[in-house]
Amino acid sequence: MLSRFVASAAARLRGKVHVGTDALGNAYYSRPHPRIAGKEIREVLPAAGGSDPQSYDPSALPIEWAAWLNGREIAPMQAAVAAHEQVQARQEARRQAALAPPAAEVPAAPENEVLGRPGTGVFEPPPTKAFQPSAWTPGGGGAAARARGLATAAAGGARGLSTARPPFRVLGLQQVAIGGVDKAPLSALWEGLLGVPKVGDYRSEKENVDEDILVLGRGAMHVELDLMQPIDPAKAPKVHVPTLNHIGIWVHPLDKAVAHLEAQGVRFTPGGIRKGAAGHDVCFIHPKGNEASPRGGEGVLIELVQAPPQVIATFDSLPPP
Repeated sequence: MLSRFVASAAARLRGKVHVGTDALGNAYYSRPHPRIAGKEIREVLPAAGGSDPQSYDPSALPIEWAAWLNGREIAPMQAAVAAHEQVQARQEARRQAALAPPAAEVPAAPENEVLGRPGTGVFEPPPTKAFQPSAWTPGGGGAAARARGLATAAAGGARGLSTARPPFRVLGLQQVAIGGVDKAPLSALWEGLLGVPKVGDYRSEKENVDEDILVLGRGAMHVELDLMQPIDPAKAPKVHVPTLNHIGIWVHPLDKAVAHLEAQGVRFTPGGIRKGAAGHDVCFIHPKGNEASPRGGEGVLIELVQAPPQVIATFDSLPPP
């Protein structure tokens, strides 16, 4: 039995090139495909005491080598893993800082950044006059205004927020944006390990973002997955904080959605409606409200994206849930 195993392993090793060995002792080889020119076969020979090279548990292999067996190049994957290990401590420190109690707000201090993409990097100056949607009127301090806004929402429109059907539709999830100081570990996970295809990239000095654009699903209702890193981590907007940076939803029509939500006391980030990276008109709901507009995204940056005709047509062709 042992002699047959050794002979089988030796036969497989003929013509092979040793690519590397992982920390567990598993050896990785490539060899030319016997029938397809230019194609190679990639295999792993388990560590001493392992089973046949064709029988192994992929989940037990290091992430970079599992990705190599599935067609990825090993050097970029090793670099991605090394970069991931280097930033893990900093990411954990940021997570712990995010869990700490927030510092007391200082009314006179301007806020210093806008999360998300696209953006201007600065907040709008304080409004010159009070915002007055319908019968609801802010005033009397930030905390009091927020309390009144929340009470209004809980009352279901009793003090001016309309309970009628809004003059726009939410058609589906358009994107999920994930950020990190270095996007290489994100790419190693989503593109390398999970196999989500990359379809493009986007870079903007103004918006302090360098991102890879991946796609989940097919057809008009596919979901864009953006893997983002800041060009300069010290500058705003900080597209890597928080890690799950923002979500985008298809809406139609966008202009009516923005007008309606503003009338209900919803706060938007500066810049208004503008073109996004994919060419669609976009607008962002701020993660939190302020004195003038107390309604926000409840801690989440929400991108409203104008749905193109093909998304609207596909949505209208689907049966209701």
